[in-house]
Amino acid sequence: MKTEDASYSSHLQSRSSSWWKRLLPVQYPYQRLVRRHFPNGRVLDVGCGYGRLLEALPAGSVGVDHNPSLVLAGRNRGLDIVDSTGFEERFGCGQPFDGLLCAHVVEHLEPAQATQILQGYLMRVRPGSSCMLITPQMLGYRADPTHVHYYDLQALASFAAGLGLEISHALSYPFSAFAGTLFTYNENVVVARKPE
Repeated sequence: MKTEDASYSSHLQSRSSSWWKRLLPVQYPYQRLVRRHFPNGRVLDVGCGYGRLLEALPAGSVGVDHNPSLVLAGRNRGLDIVDSTGFEERFGCGQPFDGLLCAHVVEHLEPAQATQILQGYLMRVRPGSSCMLITPQMLGYRADPTHVHYYDLQALASFAAGLGLEISHALSYPFSAFAGTLFTYNENVVVARKPE
């Protein structure tokens, strides 16, 4: 399975629609995190999938993803999601974004490729903007066969610094890092700022 395939889109959407995830508001803690961090402005959600976090971002925010099936699924939910070609056509010379979110993307890529992709999108974000990078902790990393590079919290902070971002803080979310060995959905979160 590859992240750009329709089978990956089906896999993600079926995982999210399991009965217990429909009963419990499992996305609430993560949506609350991004809502708190990006209270206003237009945010660029890189690798947004079908928009689980994009829907929690301020009005005018845009998602970009390379999987056509996920782009379509997000658009069918009323979200503004484009592929990379559509992004360049719409936003290549437009107003810069006020923030950048990149959740569950870099672990799918080799570090050099992740760096190249994110540097391209960071050029579309205004200086002084807030940025957030999120990766799964160990159990979550092992849960997806398309993951190729593991980032613990220190490695994720180093990756962000390598992009030229100024780190504000790094945290384990929603529980302490130990939970990442027992709970699939515990995350490494780095909050940073694009320098002025």
